[in-house]
Parts: sequence; structure tokens; C-alpha cells
Amino acid sequence: MEYNDVVIHDEHNSNAFLNVLTVITLVCICVLGTIGNSIVLIVAVWKQKYSSVTNCYIINLAITDLLFLLISVPLT
Repeated sequence: MEYNDVVIHDEHNSNAFLNVLTVITLVCICVLGTIGNSIVLIVAVWKQKYSSVTNCYIINLAITDLLFLLISVPLT
């Protein structure tokens, strides 16, 4: 290779593609997680006749997962 040869390297385009893919993935995770955990909370609160220690645990998990999705994921 001579010193005046041109080498084309598309590192910028691959980084842009990975950034777009990462954003799309995080948005899908955030939206689906929010919808799923909201449904769990609605059903658990609506069906209060099933109140038990296990359901209290599931409600707490859904709340903490929602908080994580709404606070932590958008900051990444």
C-alpha cells in the first residue's frame, strides 16, 4: 500500500446503526415492561379477594419494576 492510498472505513455508520438499534430495543423494553407491570397491578388490585402474602410480593415486584423502568431505563 502506498502512502497516498485511500482506505474507506465505515465505523461511523456501524456506530449509528448500533445506536439506533439500542434505542429501539430500550424503547420496546420500556413500553412492554410498563404495559405488563401495569396490567399486573390492575389485576392484583382489582381482584382483592386473592389477597395473600404471595400477591403482596407480586404487587411489590411490579411496583419496583415499574419504578426501575420509568427512572433507570430512560437515563441509559
